[in-house]
Amino acid sequence: KWLGPVSNRATPVYSVGATTRAGDYLRRRGMSNAAAILARDVVKRARGLLPAYIFGLRAAIAVKDKALGLDSVRGALRSSTRPLPRIYERLVNLKVDENTREIESDAEMVNALRALRMADPGNRLWPQMLGAARFQRGGWEFTDSLSQMTDAIKNGATNRMPYLLAAEAARALGNPVKA
Repeated sequence: KWLGPVSNRATPVYSVGATTRAGDYLRRRGMSNAAAILARDVVKRARGLLPAYIFGLRAAIAVKDKALGLDSVRGALRSSTRPLPRIYERLVNLKVDENTREIESDAEMVNALRALRMADPGNRLWPQMLGAARFQRGGWEFTDSLSQMTDAIKNGATNRMPYLLAAEAARALGNPVKA
């Protein structure tokens, strides 16, 4: 007997694990909207169950729901003892503005970029993004911004952003020769 949607009941009929498996089945069968409805419920009730957050992230990507994606990624990061760099990368992708490619500079973004930088030190993108986020924050973080941009330049960055931000950070720190 069908008892109605899980989210409309005071006490859920199905466990988080069962709902996660059902939602993932729906998502794999191409029913992305139905899977996203289950994902919203599962992410709220997951309480540390990593597969539920991963399912929520996959469903969010399928329906392009940024809020659900951010909730899922944050839950996955909280519930993982050693989060995979791929989860941090998803967080960065969700927090970068799609239209302007503007980088947010909140603590969550800086921590994610630092983790990505440590996981993949040869990648030129992570020091550039971390340096830009630190530069936007200003103050004492100009020093780290200069360091990150210098590393990006040493690793072979070819765009203008690292050069411009490194020069401006050096100038703000009172070093016109380095600027």
